[in-house]
Amino acid sequence: MKKFCFIILLCSYQLLAQETTFKTNYSIELDPIAYVLKGYSFHGIIQPSSHISFDLGIFGIEEPEGFSGNDGFKIRQNGFGIKANYHFLEGTTRGLYTGLNIGYATVDATHNTSFAVADGNNITIGAQMGYRFFFHKSQEGIQKGLYLVPWFSYGYVVHTKAVKFTNLQYDNSKWLFFPTIHIGYRF
Repeated sequence: MKKFCFIILLCSYQLLAQETTFKTNYSIELDPIAYVLKGYSFHGIIQPSSHISFDLGIFGIEEPEGFSGNDGFKIRQNGFGIKANYHFLEGTTRGLYTGLNIGYATVDATHNTSFAVADGNNITIGAQMGYRFFFHKSQEGIQKGLYLVPWFSYGYVVHTKAVKFTNLQYDNSKWLFFPTIHIGYRF
């Protein structure tokens, strides 16, 4: 029994000795679609461990007419969000990831014909999934440099102040599907 315990202890020590130390890394991302939609987007990302990263971002867009189911309205959204992601490949943000998000947005809506204006705000809680493609090969096992991220999120929308018009039909949807592409740089 002592020999067995000694062998287990020795094997455990060998496994621990082979662990590599992970160094926290940082990235920035932009959403080019937001800029096309007369808006903005900027995200700062920190990855403090080999599988987990956190994203804090700001955004603004002018929705394409009908995107949220409201034909005949010009809709502008501005806000911020926080994401926590799990990366399936250890030690890198490359590849498939999934996570949870929460965001806050203000909504300004203008009816195209009557020019009636209403505003509101909401909190969205959801999940996202994406895949990060790097343009450069890894150096010393670490992916750095320019990358592309197609991703989507699906979330539940809590309208803390619903957009309401007098005598006009406007849908404050409770669900949001959001597909996009980010361009990023990992330092």
